[in-house]
Amino acid sequence: MFRRIERGFRAAAVLLRPARSDPARVVESRPAGSGLDLYMPARPRRRGLVVVQGMSLAGERDPRLVRLARSFAAAGFSVAAPALPGLKSCREDVRDLSSVQEAVAALRAACGGPVGVVAFSFGAGVALTAVADGSMRGTADPILLMGPYHSLEDLWRSWPDRESEPRTDAEWDDFIYIRMALAWRMRDDLPLAPSERERLGEILLGYCDAPAVETKRGFYREVLRRPEIRSGLRRAPDPETLRALSPCGKLSRLRSRVMIVHDLHDGTIPCSHSEKIFAELKARRPVGEQRLLVTPILSHVEARSLWRIDHAIRIADMFGEFWGSECAAGERA
Repeated sequence: MFRRIERGFRAAAVLLRPARSDPARVVESRPAGSGLDLYMPARPRRRGLVVVQGMSLAGERDPRLVRLARSFAAAGFSVAAPALPGLKSCREDVRDLSSVQEAVAALRAACGGPVGVVAFSFGAGVALTAVADGSMRGTADPILLMGPYHSLEDLWRSWPDRESEPRTDAEWDDFIYIRMALAWRMRDDLPLAPSERERLGEILLGYCDAPAVETKRGFYREVLRRPEIRSGLRRAPDPETLRALSPCGKLSRLRSRVMIVHDLHDGTIPCSHSEKIFAELKARRPVGEQRLLVTPILSHVEARSLWRIDHAIRIADMFGEFWGSECAAGERA
């Protein structure tokens, strides 16, 4: 068990603190017409891995996802990062499902065997829905989800209606992000000045790295709090599309091992969504393998700190069980 935890810490370090990898150990490419960014180890290994971003204007080129893909490739994985047109535009788009499925199929054809999946936030909900489809049975395993949603309908209902302003910087960050994402998807229909639209895109593009929360709060108070903007943010999307993109009610036939980690205080996607996914997975027949950790050591999907050593050990144990031996093999190569 201690060896598994040790290997798990190595795997967790790749995921939660991806390092700048040695370019000589990773070969990057984007095959024409594929919609995939590929990150291959200089010496091929046996495991394919699909990484899926959250709702980000940078999409598969989000610097955090690129660092992660390079780190996994340096550890010996053949990695694919698919372009998801919906999430890149802060919209719900069923084409995102086929993008994930095509990435899994492409890596499976290249590497053989089931392909691992690591997905974040809204991308985690999309990825889980995609691989739970009956046509994907046996193609994706294991699956790691960081902060996924269970039902987009439920999530949407909880978003625009909150009127009370947050208290902490972390709460402000989540509160403003939701409203900025909604404004971006509806930017053509909202009374935004060209300079406001440009600023909105700039802030969203680097939201998790910069600028400071005070800058985001200033944009919210100057622009997003205007009555004509606030009313526009309440326009609900097509409910059939929300249901098509939600894993809710679709997990009974999924046979993959699933590991879920969720921020206890997540204000973007509440941890109750992961708890519902976990409950649905536990009801699978025949019984499948699933693990869930709801923890305060995350900030949405990124490492906040490791001050809860018991939770850090649980994450390491989970990672060691699912990924540790693969990462250790890559390090020895």
